[in-house]
Amino acid sequence: MVRLTNKRIYLDYNSTSPLAPSVKEWLAKGDFVFANPASVHTSGKQTNRYINETSEYLCHLFGNSTAQFELLFHSGGTEGINTFIKGFAAQKQLEGQAIDFYYTSTDHSSVKATAKYLADRGHRTHIIPVDSNGNFDDQILIEKMNQSPGPVLYNFTSVNNETGVQFKLQRAEKIKEATGCKVHVDAVQAIGKVEGWQALSEGLDAYTFSAHKFGAMKGVGFSFFKKQFQFLPLIEGGGQQNGHRAGTENAMGIYSVFLALREMVESQQLVKLKEAKELFEDRFLNLVGTKGQIIAHTGSRNSNTTNLILDGINSQTSAAAFDMAGIDVSIGPACSSGVNEPSPVLLAMGYSEQQALSALRLSFSPYFDNIELDHTWQAVSNVLTGLIK
Repeated sequence: MVRLTNKRIYLDYNSTSPLAPSVKEWLAKGDFVFANPASVHTSGKQTNRYINETSEYLCHLFGNSTAQFELLFHSGGTEGINTFIKGFAAQKQLEGQAIDFYYTSTDHSSVKATAKYLADRGHRTHIIPVDSNGNFDDQILIEKMNQSPGPVLYNFTSVNNETGVQFKLQRAEKIKEATGCKVHVDAVQAIGKVEGWQALSEGLDAYTFSAHKFGAMKGVGFSFFKKQFQFLPLIEGGGQQNGHRAGTENAMGIYSVFLALREMVESQQLVKLKEAKELFEDRFLNLVGTKGQIIAHTGSRNSNTTNLILDGINSQTSAAAFDMAGIDVSIGPACSSGVNEPSPVLLAMGYSEQQALSALRLSFSPYFDNIELDHTWQAVSNVLTGLIK
Protein backbone atom coordinates (compact mmCIF):
# COMPACT_ATOMS: atom_id res chain seq x y z
CA MET A 1 0.00 0.00 0.00
CA VAL A 2 1.18 3.50 -0.76
CA ARG A 3 -0.42 6.60 0.68
CA LEU A 4 -0.46 9.12 -2.13
CA THR A 5 -0.56 12.87 -1.57
CA ASN A 6 -4.34 12.85 -1.73
CA LYS A 7 -4.53 10.14 0.96
CA ARG A 8 -5.85 7.45 -1.35
CA ILE A 9 -5.16 3.74 -0.88
CA TYR A 10 -3.42 2.45 -3.99
CA LEU A 11 -4.03 -1.24 -4.80
CA ASP A 12 -3.08 -1.32 -8.48
CA TYR A 13 0.61 -2.19 -8.49
CA ASN A 14 0.29 -4.64 -11.39
CA SER A 15 -0.79 -1.71 -13.53
CA THR A 16 2.03 0.59 -12.46
CA SER A 17 3.98 1.49 -9.35
CA PRO A 18 4.63 4.88 -7.80
CA LEU A 19 8.21 6.04 -8.18
CA ALA A 20 10.54 4.50 -5.62
CA PRO A 21 11.73 6.99 -2.96
CA SER A 22 15.31 6.69 -4.21
CA VAL A 23 14.20 7.67 -7.72
CA LYS A 24 12.20 10.64 -6.43
CA GLU A 25 15.14 11.81 -4.34
CA TRP A 26 17.47 11.62 -7.33
CA LEU A 27 15.07 13.52 -9.56
CA ALA A 28 14.52 16.16 -6.87
CA LYS A 29 18.23 16.97 -6.91
CA GLY A 30 17.88 18.11 -10.52
CA ASP A 31 21.17 16.45 -11.46
CA PHE A 32 19.81 15.30 -14.80
CA VAL A 33 21.89 13.50 -17.39
CA PHE A 34 20.97 14.95 -20.76
CA ALA A 35 23.81 14.34 -23.20
CA ASN A 36 23.82 11.69 -25.91
CA PRO A 37 25.66 8.67 -24.48
CA ALA A 38 27.27 8.06 -27.87
CA SER A 39 28.93 11.48 -27.89
CA VAL A 40 32.70 11.63 -27.36
CA HIS A 41 32.66 14.76 -25.19
CA THR A 42 32.74 14.75 -21.40
CA SER A 43 28.98 15.17 -20.94
CA GLY A 44 28.30 12.25 -23.27
CA LYS A 45 30.77 10.07 -21.42
CA GLN A 46 29.12 11.01 -18.13
CA THR A 47 25.74 9.91 -19.47
CA ASN A 48 27.24 6.68 -20.72
CA ARG A 49 28.63 5.97 -17.25
CA TYR A 50 25.09 6.00 -15.84
CA ILE A 51 24.05 3.41 -18.43
CA ASN A 52 27.13 1.27 -17.80
CA GLU A 53 26.61 1.37 -14.03
CA THR A 54 23.05 0.14 -14.49
CA SER A 55 24.12 -2.55 -16.96
CA GLU A 56 26.77 -3.89 -14.61
CA TYR A 57 24.32 -3.93 -11.71
CA LEU A 58 21.66 -5.80 -13.69
CA CYS A 59 24.07 -8.45 -14.91
CA HIS A 60 25.34 -8.96 -11.37
CA LEU A 61 21.86 -8.96 -9.80
CA PHE A 62 20.37 -11.48 -12.19
CA GLY A 63 23.50 -13.61 -12.29
CA ASN A 64 23.61 -13.71 -16.06
CA SER A 65 26.96 -14.44 -17.60
CA THR A 66 27.92 -11.70 -20.05
CA ALA A 67 29.66 -14.43 -22.02
CA GLN A 68 26.25 -15.98 -22.75
CA PHE A 69 23.76 -13.11 -22.53
CA GLU A 70 23.41 -9.61 -23.88
CA LEU A 71 21.42 -6.86 -22.17
CA LEU A 72 18.99 -4.79 -24.22
CA PHE A 73 17.28 -1.60 -23.06
CA HIS A 74 13.95 -0.62 -24.61
CA SER A 75 10.72 1.21 -23.79
CA GLY A 76 9.07 -1.53 -21.71
CA GLY A 77 7.31 -4.87 -21.73
CA THR A 78 5.27 -4.41 -24.89
CA GLU A 79 8.29 -3.43 -26.96
CA GLY A 80 10.38 -6.23 -25.52
CA ILE A 81 7.73 -8.81 -26.34
CA ASN A 82 7.31 -7.47 -29.87
CA THR A 83 11.07 -7.33 -30.38
CA PHE A 84 11.77 -10.98 -29.69
CA ILE A 85 8.64 -12.57 -31.13
CA LYS A 86 8.51 -10.53 -34.34
CA GLY A 87 12.29 -10.44 -34.61
CA PHE A 88 12.69 -14.22 -34.37
CA ALA A 89 9.92 -14.79 -36.91
CA ALA A 90 11.41 -12.22 -39.30
CA GLN A 91 14.85 -13.81 -39.04
CA LYS A 92 13.47 -17.26 -39.85
CA GLN A 93 11.34 -15.87 -42.67
CA LEU A 94 14.49 -14.33 -44.11
CA GLU A 95 15.93 -17.85 -44.06
CA GLY A 96 12.85 -19.13 -45.90
CA GLN A 97 11.06 -20.67 -42.92
CA ALA A 98 7.71 -20.05 -41.25
CA ILE A 99 7.79 -20.51 -37.49
CA ASP A 100 5.42 -22.20 -35.06
CA PHE A 101 4.60 -19.81 -32.24
CA TYR A 102 3.06 -21.10 -29.00
CA TYR A 103 1.42 -19.03 -26.27
CA THR A 104 -1.27 -19.56 -23.64
CA SER A 105 -4.82 -18.29 -23.87
CA THR A 106 -4.16 -16.13 -20.79
CA ASP A 107 -1.08 -14.32 -22.11
CA HIS A 108 -0.84 -10.54 -22.22
CA SER A 109 -2.68 -8.71 -25.01
CA SER A 110 0.64 -7.69 -26.58
CA VAL A 111 1.48 -11.38 -27.05
CA LYS A 112 -1.90 -12.11 -28.62
CA ALA A 113 -1.68 -9.10 -30.93
CA THR A 114 1.81 -10.14 -31.99
CA ALA A 115 0.56 -13.67 -32.66
CA LYS A 116 -2.05 -12.24 -35.02
CA TYR A 117 0.68 -10.21 -36.72
CA LEU A 118 2.63 -13.43 -37.30
CA ALA A 119 -0.39 -15.36 -38.56
CA ASP A 120 -1.17 -12.60 -41.05
CA ARG A 121 2.33 -13.09 -42.46
CA GLY A 122 2.18 -16.83 -42.94
CA HIS A 123 3.48 -18.13 -39.63
CA ARG A 124 1.65 -20.78 -37.63
CA THR A 125 0.34 -19.80 -34.20
CA HIS A 126 -0.90 -22.16 -31.49
CA ILE A 127 -2.95 -21.24 -28.41
CA ILE A 128 -2.35 -23.35 -25.31
CA PRO A 129 -5.60 -23.83 -23.31
CA VAL A 130 -5.68 -23.50 -19.52
CA ASP A 131 -7.92 -24.71 -16.70
CA SER A 132 -9.72 -22.72 -13.99
CA ASN A 133 -6.44 -22.27 -12.11
CA GLY A 134 -4.70 -20.93 -15.20
CA ASN A 135 -2.65 -24.10 -15.56
CA PHE A 136 -1.87 -26.07 -18.73
CA ASP A 137 -0.84 -29.61 -19.64
CA ASP A 138 2.91 -29.79 -20.25
CA GLN A 139 2.82 -33.17 -21.96
CA ILE A 140 0.18 -32.17 -24.49
CA LEU A 141 2.17 -29.02 -25.25
CA ILE A 142 5.38 -30.99 -25.72
CA GLU A 143 3.68 -33.45 -28.06
CA LYS A 144 2.27 -30.63 -30.20
CA MET A 145 5.59 -28.83 -30.34
CA ASN A 146 7.37 -31.98 -31.46
CA GLN A 147 4.90 -32.28 -34.33
CA SER A 148 5.52 -28.72 -35.52
CA PRO A 149 7.07 -28.49 -39.00
CA GLY A 150 9.01 -25.26 -38.43
CA PRO A 151 11.25 -23.64 -35.83
CA VAL A 152 9.33 -23.31 -32.55
CA LEU A 153 9.16 -20.20 -30.38
CA TYR A 154 7.35 -20.39 -27.04
CA ASN A 155 6.25 -17.36 -25.05
CA PHE A 156 6.37 -18.38 -21.39
CA THR A 157 4.59 -15.96 -19.06
CA SER A 158 6.11 -16.47 -15.63
CA VAL A 159 3.44 -14.41 -13.81
CA ASN A 160 0.01 -13.51 -15.19
CA ASN A 161 -0.74 -9.81 -14.85
CA GLU A 162 -4.45 -10.26 -14.06
CA THR A 163 -4.60 -13.32 -11.83
CA GLY A 164 -1.10 -13.61 -10.38
CA VAL A 165 -0.89 -17.24 -11.57
CA GLN A 166 2.80 -18.11 -11.66
CA PHE A 167 4.92 -20.76 -13.32
CA LYS A 168 8.46 -21.63 -12.32
CA LEU A 169 11.23 -21.30 -14.89
CA GLN A 170 12.15 -24.96 -14.39
CA ARG A 171 8.93 -25.81 -16.17
CA ALA A 172 10.00 -23.90 -19.27
CA GLU A 173 13.42 -25.53 -19.06
CA LYS A 174 11.88 -29.01 -19.19
CA ILE A 175 9.69 -28.06 -22.14
CA LYS A 176 12.71 -26.73 -24.00
CA GLU A 177 14.77 -29.83 -23.19
CA ALA A 178 11.98 -32.05 -24.55
CA THR A 179 11.37 -30.07 -27.74
CA GLY A 180 14.37 -27.93 -28.60
CA CYS A 181 12.13 -24.86 -28.82
CA LYS A 182 13.29 -21.30 -28.25
CA VAL A 183 11.77 -19.68 -25.15
CA HIS A 184 11.01 -16.03 -24.49
CA VAL A 185 10.02 -15.36 -20.87
CA ASP A 186 7.53 -12.58 -20.17
CA ALA A 187 8.79 -11.67 -16.70
CA VAL A 188 7.15 -8.25 -16.53
CA GLN A 189 5.18 -9.09 -13.37
CA ALA A 190 7.88 -11.11 -11.61
CA ILE A 191 10.16 -8.57 -9.93
CA GLY A 192 9.40 -8.22 -6.23
CA LYS A 193 6.37 -10.49 -6.49
CA VAL A 194 7.74 -14.06 -6.57
CA GLU A 195 10.47 -15.85 -4.67
CA GLY A 196 13.74 -16.07 -6.54
CA TRP A 197 12.83 -13.51 -9.20
CA GLN A 198 16.52 -12.68 -9.66
CA ALA A 199 17.47 -16.28 -10.47
CA LEU A 200 17.19 -16.58 -14.23
CA SER A 201 17.85 -19.85 -16.01
CA GLU A 202 20.74 -19.74 -18.45
CA GLY A 203 18.98 -22.46 -20.42
CA LEU A 204 16.23 -20.14 -21.68
CA ASP A 205 16.68 -17.70 -24.53
CA ALA A 206 15.26 -14.29 -23.61
CA TYR A 207 13.65 -12.45 -20.69
CA THR A 208 11.68 -9.20 -20.74
CA PHE A 209 11.08 -6.77 -17.84
CA SER A 210 9.32 -3.42 -17.50
CA ALA A 211 10.69 -0.71 -15.20
CA HIS A 212 7.52 1.06 -14.10
CA LYS A 213 6.21 -2.15 -12.54
CA PHE A 214 8.77 -1.87 -9.72
CA GLY A 215 9.14 1.85 -9.04
CA ALA A 216 11.38 3.04 -11.87
CA MET A 217 10.33 5.51 -14.55
CA LYS A 218 7.85 4.77 -17.32
CA GLY A 219 9.04 4.36 -20.88
CA VAL A 220 11.94 2.06 -20.08
CA GLY A 221 12.44 -1.67 -19.80
CA PHE A 222 15.17 -4.22 -20.33
CA SER A 223 15.69 -7.72 -21.64
CA PHE A 224 18.37 -10.36 -21.44
CA PHE A 225 18.86 -12.57 -24.48
CA LYS A 226 21.30 -15.29 -25.39
CA LYS A 227 23.92 -14.29 -27.91
CA GLN A 228 23.04 -17.23 -30.15
CA PHE A 229 19.34 -16.24 -30.16
CA GLN A 230 19.02 -14.58 -33.54
CA PHE A 231 16.36 -11.97 -34.29
CA LEU A 232 15.98 -9.00 -36.59
CA PRO A 233 15.69 -5.62 -34.83
CA LEU A 234 12.26 -4.11 -34.39
CA ILE A 235 13.70 -0.58 -34.68
CA GLU A 236 16.51 0.21 -37.10
CA GLY A 237 18.58 3.34 -37.42
CA GLY A 238 21.82 4.47 -35.85
CA GLY A 239 23.07 1.07 -34.75
CA GLN A 240 22.90 1.65 -31.00
CA GLN A 241 23.07 -1.37 -28.68
CA ASN A 242 25.02 -3.45 -31.19
CA GLY A 243 22.33 -2.88 -33.80
CA HIS A 244 19.63 -4.65 -31.80
CA ARG A 245 17.62 -1.51 -31.00
CA ALA A 246 18.27 1.82 -32.68
CA GLY A 247 17.66 5.16 -31.00
CA THR A 248 19.38 7.25 -28.35
CA GLU A 249 19.18 5.42 -25.04
CA ASN A 250 16.90 6.78 -22.32
CA ALA A 251 19.71 7.32 -19.83
CA MET A 252 17.59 8.81 -17.06
CA GLY A 253 15.03 6.04 -17.31
CA ILE A 254 17.76 3.43 -17.39
CA TYR A 255 19.43 4.82 -14.27
CA SER A 256 16.07 4.84 -12.47
CA VAL A 257 16.04 1.06 -13.02
CA PHE A 258 19.27 0.78 -11.06
CA LEU A 259 17.99 2.96 -8.21
CA ALA A 260 14.58 1.28 -7.89
CA LEU A 261 15.91 -2.27 -8.08
CA ARG A 262 18.68 -1.62 -5.59
CA GLU A 263 16.13 -0.21 -3.16
CA MET A 264 13.82 -3.19 -3.64
CA VAL A 265 16.59 -5.73 -3.11
CA GLU A 266 17.63 -4.00 0.11
CA SER A 267 14.13 -3.77 1.59
CA GLN A 268 11.86 -6.38 -0.03
CA GLN A 269 9.85 -8.62 2.29
CA LEU A 270 8.20 -11.28 0.17
CA VAL A 271 7.30 -13.54 3.08
CA LYS A 272 5.45 -10.73 4.87
CA LEU A 273 3.79 -9.68 1.62
CA LYS A 274 2.50 -13.19 0.92
CA GLU A 275 1.27 -13.63 4.49
CA ALA A 276 -0.60 -10.32 4.41
CA LYS A 277 -2.18 -11.09 1.05
CA GLU A 278 -3.34 -14.52 2.20
CA LEU A 279 -4.81 -13.05 5.38
CA PHE A 280 -6.59 -10.42 3.29
CA GLU A 281 -8.08 -13.18 1.13
CA ASP A 282 -9.20 -15.16 4.19
CA ARG A 283 -10.98 -12.09 5.52
CA PHE A 284 -12.58 -11.46 2.13
CA LEU A 285 -13.95 -15.00 1.85
CA ASN A 286 -15.24 -14.93 5.43
CA LEU A 287 -17.02 -11.65 4.78
CA VAL A 288 -18.66 -12.39 1.43
CA GLY A 289 -19.38 -16.10 1.97
CA THR A 290 -21.15 -17.53 -1.07
CA LYS A 291 -21.45 -14.10 -2.69
CA GLY A 292 -17.87 -14.03 -3.93
CA GLN A 293 -14.79 -16.01 -4.86
CA ILE A 294 -11.08 -15.60 -5.61
CA ILE A 295 -9.75 -16.45 -9.06
CA ALA A 296 -7.31 -19.41 -9.07
CA HIS A 297 -7.58 -19.57 -5.28
CA THR A 298 -6.17 -23.10 -5.14
CA GLY A 299 -3.60 -22.52 -7.87
CA SER A 300 -0.01 -21.35 -7.71
CA ARG A 301 -0.05 -17.54 -7.53
CA ASN A 302 2.38 -14.76 -6.82
CA SER A 303 2.65 -12.82 -3.58
CA ASN A 304 0.79 -9.60 -4.36
CA THR A 305 -2.21 -10.28 -6.60
CA THR A 306 -5.83 -10.99 -5.67
CA ASN A 307 -8.43 -11.19 -8.43
CA LEU A 308 -11.85 -11.50 -6.87
CA ILE A 309 -15.41 -11.89 -8.10
CA LEU A 310 -18.46 -10.35 -6.44
CA ASP A 311 -21.34 -12.39 -7.81
CA GLY A 312 -23.98 -10.38 -9.62
CA ILE A 313 -22.23 -7.02 -9.14
CA ASN A 314 -20.77 -5.45 -12.26
CA SER A 315 -17.14 -4.47 -11.78
CA GLN A 316 -17.85 -0.94 -13.01
CA THR A 317 -20.24 -0.53 -10.09
CA SER A 318 -17.91 -2.01 -7.49
CA ALA A 319 -14.85 -0.14 -8.82
CA ALA A 320 -16.80 3.12 -8.59
CA ALA A 321 -17.72 2.33 -4.99
CA PHE A 322 -14.08 1.70 -4.14
CA ASP A 323 -13.04 4.84 -5.97
CA MET A 324 -15.50 6.98 -4.02
CA ALA A 325 -14.07 5.49 -0.82
CA GLY A 326 -10.56 6.54 -1.84
CA ILE A 327 -9.34 3.10 -2.94
CA ASP A 328 -7.75 2.47 -6.34
CA VAL A 329 -8.43 -0.99 -7.81
CA SER A 330 -8.48 -2.38 -11.34
CA ILE A 331 -11.34 -3.86 -13.33
CA GLY A 332 -9.25 -5.47 -16.04
CA PRO A 333 -5.77 -6.15 -17.35
CA ALA A 334 -3.03 -3.71 -16.48
CA CYS A 335 -2.98 -2.11 -19.92
CA SER A 336 -6.71 -1.73 -20.55
CA SER A 337 -8.31 -0.65 -17.29
CA GLY A 338 -11.58 1.16 -17.84
CA VAL A 339 -12.68 -1.06 -20.71
CA ASN A 340 -16.09 -2.50 -19.85
CA GLU A 341 -15.62 -5.87 -21.51
CA PRO A 342 -15.28 -9.32 -19.97
CA SER A 343 -11.67 -10.24 -19.34
CA PRO A 344 -10.38 -12.61 -22.06
CA VAL A 345 -8.10 -14.12 -19.41
CA LEU A 346 -11.00 -15.11 -17.14
CA LEU A 347 -13.06 -16.34 -20.08
CA ALA A 348 -10.12 -18.52 -21.13
CA MET A 349 -10.04 -19.97 -17.61
CA GLY A 350 -13.66 -21.08 -17.96
CA TYR A 351 -15.45 -18.33 -16.06
CA SER A 352 -18.74 -17.08 -17.45
CA GLU A 353 -19.12 -13.69 -19.11
CA GLN A 354 -21.14 -12.46 -16.12
CA GLN A 355 -18.42 -13.61 -13.72
CA ALA A 356 -15.72 -12.00 -15.85
CA LEU A 357 -17.67 -8.75 -15.80
CA SER A 358 -17.82 -8.93 -11.99
CA ALA A 359 -14.09 -9.30 -11.37
CA LEU A 360 -11.81 -6.85 -9.57
CA ARG A 361 -8.05 -7.04 -9.35
CA LEU A 362 -6.26 -5.86 -6.22
CA SER A 363 -2.48 -5.82 -6.48
CA PHE A 364 -0.50 -4.86 -3.42
CA SER A 365 2.76 -3.01 -2.82
CA PRO A 366 5.93 -5.11 -2.41
CA TYR A 367 6.06 -3.67 1.12
CA PHE A 368 2.49 -4.59 2.08
CA ASP A 369 2.46 -6.34 5.47
CA ASN A 370 0.14 -7.17 8.36
CA ILE A 371 0.45 -3.65 9.77
CA GLU A 372 -0.78 -2.05 6.56
CA LEU A 373 -3.29 -4.86 6.12
CA ASP A 374 -5.41 -3.76 9.07
CA HIS A 375 -5.90 -0.22 7.77
CA THR A 376 -6.46 -1.44 4.21
CA TRP A 377 -8.93 -4.13 5.23
CA GLN A 378 -10.97 -1.73 7.31
CA ALA A 379 -11.47 0.53 4.28
CA VAL A 380 -12.02 -2.34 1.83
CA SER A 381 -14.45 -4.23 4.08
CA ASN A 382 -16.60 -1.13 4.49
CA VAL A 383 -17.02 -0.96 0.71
CA LEU A 384 -17.63 -4.70 0.37
CA THR A 385 -20.27 -4.67 3.08
CA GLY A 386 -22.15 -1.94 1.26
CA LEU A 387 -21.97 -3.80 -2.04
CA ILE A 388 -23.16 -7.23 -0.88
CA LYS A 389 -25.82 -6.25 1.65
